[in-house]
Amino acid sequence: MQEGKTHHNPETGEELFRDVRRIAYEYKGTKFYVDMPGWYPKDNDEGIFSQEDMKVYDQALHLAKAKHL
Repeated sequence: MQEGKTHHNPETGEELFRDVRRIAYEYKGTKFYVDMPGWYPKDNDEGIFSQEDMKVYDQALHLAKAKHL
């Protein structure tokens, strides 16, 4: 977690911290993991992601889809 950089969730007001977390996703029954950058609360992995953050997920999903061809 990067110290000193915080935001607040616009819906809940909860404080969010910039971090990279290993998140599990599933595509067609196959689980894959992404080291996902984003803004996360202290107690769970329900982050908020920028367009730049989503590029990491998009690339991982593209690879997962390629494995199913």
